[in-house]
Amino acid sequence: VSTQSTWGFRNPTFDGFVRQLTDIRRHLPVKIAEIIVAYLRKFRILILGTDGKNGREIRQIKHSLEHAAAQKRQPELYCIEHYEVKYRPFPPLRKLLEYQSVILHATTAFQKDSRYVGQKLEDYLKRGGTVVLSSSLLTKDYRAGLSFTQQFAPMVPLARILINKSTQGPPTIEDIDHGIMEGVNHLGDTFGAGAACIVSPEAHIIISYDDGSPMVAVKDLEHAGGGMVYGCNFCPVSFDAALGGEWEHEYCDLGVLLLNALSISRYVPHRKL
Repeated sequence: VSTQSTWGFRNPTFDGFVRQLTDIRRHLPVKIAEIIVAYLRKFRILILGTDGKNGREIRQIKHSLEHAAAQKRQPELYCIEHYEVKYRPFPPLRKLLEYQSVILHATTAFQKDSRYVGQKLEDYLKRGGTVVLSSSLLTKDYRAGLSFTQQFAPMVPLARILINKSTQGPPTIEDIDHGIMEGVNHLGDTFGAGAACIVSPEAHIIISYDDGSPMVAVKDLEHAGGGMVYGCNFCPVSFDAALGGEWEHEYCDLGVLLLNALSISRYVPHRKL
């Protein structure tokens, strides 16, 4: 009787399968092995936005993050994807759990299923994922699920609309030793539209504007086994001439700051080859 298994392994037992799989991996071409290792090590980031069918601004955020990864000389470490949710359903939890971190950016309100959006973000956060809220999500109009922002956002909105933060003076770094500040040397003076808000209870402020309002703050749920929520109270979009833009993250380290926030996560996805 042949012991050949249906998978082509001589020993049909599990131990035999493992031994022969290990042997096959030893003889894989080096390049294939490197590709597999690189895939497993990539830090996966998802950009979610409500800016319409062309997804212009979320594509620009992706551009900014990719440029920041190049600045850090680590472009191969990141897999950055974007998904438009104005005309498409908000991703289910199983989709969010493919990523270590998620950033939300809104040009229009989450008008449909806002409670569903808030619940999925809360479930993801409780699994250890990192959620980053752009300035638009820190206003009263565009909040992604009222219960989520009230409970977890590191900033409390005071106004319904955004204001121009670029007229402010240089920001103040409140916590220079925080991991988000790694490689951040120049914040510039062009921050785009920000929200009028204050730091929420139990949140930690990292950078403040010269009027004392928070520019970057974080609420950490480590004590509850969860992840982190960052409020990045500046425009996350990196405009460039090719995309018809007006100002550049590439002249400062705002993109690096944003990438750092997205790179701090306790959640490790289960990867399948």
